Amino acid sequence: MRINRRQLLRAVGVGGALTLSPRLALAAPTSAETDPVARIYYDVLSRHTRWAEQQYDPAAGRYRRTDFGFAVVLGNAVLLTRGAYDADSTGVEKSVLHAHTVDTIRHFAASNILAGGSEWGKTLFWDTTFQSYFVLAARLLWADLDPATRTAVDTIARAQAAYTAALGTGDDPRSGDWTPNGLSGGFRGDTKLEEMGVYAQALAPGPAWAADDPDAGAWREAFGRWSRNEAGLPAADLANPSVVDGAAVSANTAANLYDTFIVENHGSYGPHYQEELWRTSGRNAVHFLLAGTPLPRVLTAQPNGERLWRTILATMSDAGEPLMPMVDDREHLYGRDVIPLAFRSQVLGDRLAARAEAALAERLAAYQAYPPVYRLAKFSGEAKYEPEARAELAISYLLHEWRTRTGPAITPVSEEEFFSRAAATTDYGVEPGLLAHQSAHARSGTVTKAGFTKFAWQPSHDDWLFVVSGTTPMLLPSTSLTVVGRSVAVYQRVRDGFDGTASLLTFAGGHVGTATLPTGTAGHRDGVPATGPRTPLPGPPGRDAHRHRLRPAHRRRDRPDRATPVHLGRQRAGRPDRTGARRRARDPHRRAVRPGRTAGARRCRRRPGADHPARPRTPGHHHAEHPPIPAQRPGTGPDDVPHLSPTARHVRPVRRRGRQPAHRVDTGAGGPNGRGPRLDAPSRSRRADVDSSPGPPLHDHDKHRRPHLRTAGNRPSAPPRPRGPRLHHQVHRRDDPHLAPRPSRVDHHRDPTHLTAVLRTTSWGWLEHVGSRR
Repeated sequence: MRINRRQLLRAVGVGGALTLSPRLALAAPTSAETDPVARIYYDVLSRHTRWAEQQYDPAAGRYRRTDFGFAVVLGNAVLLTRGAYDADSTGVEKSVLHAHTVDTIRHFAASNILAGGSEWGKTLFWDTTFQSYFVLAARLLWADLDPATRTAVDTIARAQAAYTAALGTGDDPRSGDWTPNGLSGGFRGDTKLEEMGVYAQALAPGPAWAADDPDAGAWREAFGRWSRNEAGLPAADLANPSVVDGAAVSANTAANLYDTFIVENHGSYGPHYQEELWRTSGRNAVHFLLAGTPLPRVLTAQPNGERLWRTILATMSDAGEPLMPMVDDREHLYGRDVIPLAFRSQVLGDRLAARAEAALAERLAAYQAYPPVYRLAKFSGEAKYEPEARAELAISYLLHEWRTRTGPAITPVSEEEFFSRAAATTDYGVEPGLLAHQSAHARSGTVTKAGFTKFAWQPSHDDWLFVVSGTTPMLLPSTSLTVVGRSVAVYQRVRDGFDGTASLLTFAGGHVGTATLPTGTAGHRDGVPATGPRTPLPGPPGRDAHRHRLRPAHRRRDRPDRATPVHLGRQRAGRPDRTGARRRARDPHRRAVRPGRTAGARRCRRRPGADHPARPRTPGHHHAEHPPIPAQRPGTGPDDVPHLSPTARHVRPVRRRGRQPAHRVDTGAGGPNGRGPRLDAPSRSRRADVDSSPGPPLHDHDKHRRPHLRTAGNRPSAPPRPRGPRLHHQVHRRDDPHLAPRPSRVDHHRDPTHLTAVLRTTSWGWLEHVGSRR
């Protein structure tokens, strides 16, 4: 009997040459030896094995079924077949881990419903996700499996693809009310991008490992149909002339996105679910790559994929994880955030994604060391996310290994270039409720989605400095405020010469205005009356409850009776709340502040209708027309409008009359002051004036614990959570005669409805002054 090469390989249970013996196929050094990110993944997987071994049931002789704990076998398979196994890191001998893994694969291959068992499998939501991990683990350890187990694993891949293809566009009767809504999808409140991805990943192992099956063509066609529609947007797809895997993109029918390329889940914008496009693509691609089967083009030419990535960049933090200004589902699940970035960087060759992945990888060791130790999915989510995170970290390692073998290596851009190229301003629309500005120095977002109303500002893109997610209020008394009117303006460099935004929100009790500039500077004016206790700037636990009291910018040193801290929204002492009727803005009253060596600040005033230029004046020098102006420190002013500028690199300590001395907090790196976990090396220094006197609590710290991590040498450590100071809503520069004049600021006490026109008038002033320092 004559057999060809493919039949010979299939006779030993292999779908491609690369899997005949994974350990022998890597003649060249593995990626763990040459790729720094893959080396981190390998080390993290090794330490995580200590948690994985806790899932082993000695009585049953296998890992547990509960919460899909047996999915740890994929991480085990990577450690057993790749790299230099370290028993000290894993806490278990290699032979013992091998026995646990093989015994578990043998049991769950036989108990899968598709292979004749009755314990698990076949159900699309969510058994097929863990089934994908399981099949991949078995393929990595193929040479160590007995023939019956090999046959069962091969059957699982084929039978699942056949079952899913037979469903057509219908719902899975085994999955309850989970539905992709056919190929029509949905985008309001609950995108069907994730559900269509589940259908695609249920199909992928079949055509990857059984490419010679008579039905493989039909499986691949169904896989392409679901994959092309995952990120479907009719307005964009109908105008797209591309043909992907022989099918026209214009034939797509799904509507899973808003027309501004943003995705909603759980009722609001969810970055984690938007990244699901590349999460499922990573799970699917690794099967094709390791099987030696040609990669479907849809995985590398996903319709609308790049526009979705631009939205992720617009909300990206310095940790490689998007900020979540609305629903905080799956926030800070670092182990689950790796695979989308690994797929984009290693398979798509995206250097921006490579930078984000490197930033996230640098933080994994310290993240893993924070209690509960060894785990990769902390702070939110379900128990099943932990074995899932281990499996996806293992897949990310394999994608790096593939790139190392095939080349060329993907070099990440620098952090500066990353945020420079990510800089953009976008109004995502009234319904999504997000006005976003990503700049080189900060990320800002005006959120008007019901239940999440806030102005989220994150300097240095540090998502552990302020809590901006969920229902945490920021710069507004409450996230439950109902927006009655929304007026926004977006300025784009390609069209207007600079990037910036301005917004005016109308509430039942007043108005709120914001403006953002290319430098990351943000201006904010709150005209909403107080509705409760003063509103602090939110932040992660780690500084206890004593932080973030807002100091009125108008406080004068010679008036201790006016030194009572107030929150945004409360009027100055003795000044009534003047909301007034809506009328057109004319000749806005402007004040500018500039540093001075002795007096602390010089100020100039421009009166409406003045026919002479504004003249700087210092204390003691005034005309009869104007009263003297008291000396104040740079960055303070007569109104309550805070001026926040990430260009301020240092702040001198200040002693206030009758108060404790101020402290300096370096917001550029983790330290004893208890800011959030800066898990990388110190970067650009940011120092802010803070007050250590008591203040209101932020939220229940025992319920919502956040880590404060630092790296001591090469050993990550988790220091105790100290009591620390609270950040005033004010950042100012030290006295320096060489600094440029302070940006113009707006006095609109008389009528907050003027704000849109005023911000438009003064934005150029801000750009001119702040930008000139760069």
